Amino acid sequence: MEENVFEALMNPKYRKKAKTRLIIFVHGYQASSFDMEVVCNYFRYRDPTISVLLASSNEGRTEQPMEESAHRLALEIKNHINQRESKDLEINFVCHSMGGIIARAALKYLQFYK
Repeated sequence: MEENVFEALMNPKYRKKAKTRLIIFVHGYQASSFDMEVVCNYFRYRDPTISVLLASSNEGRTEQPMEESAHRLALEIKNHINQRESKDLEINFVCHSMGGIIARAALKYLQFYK
């Protein structure tokens, strides 16, 4: 039986032993963080202990080169993490469309958090 995205992310067999779970929501082409807000709110409702980031660094800029978008997203994530007290995080991405491609491209800038 297939699990939905939420159930798969919350399944203990896929989880690390981090203190805090950070879920980063990344919108798609010609979209905004508002487009991911409903999904984000569902995750918050189901698990109030999670920390979330509604990525907004590429709003209105999805026409720009992929590498620039990836770099902006990575900087937004780094800034979000650096503002937190605890750095013991399990990081997950929930992306739509081109947001997934941008998130994958941003991973090379986030190797420090591996």
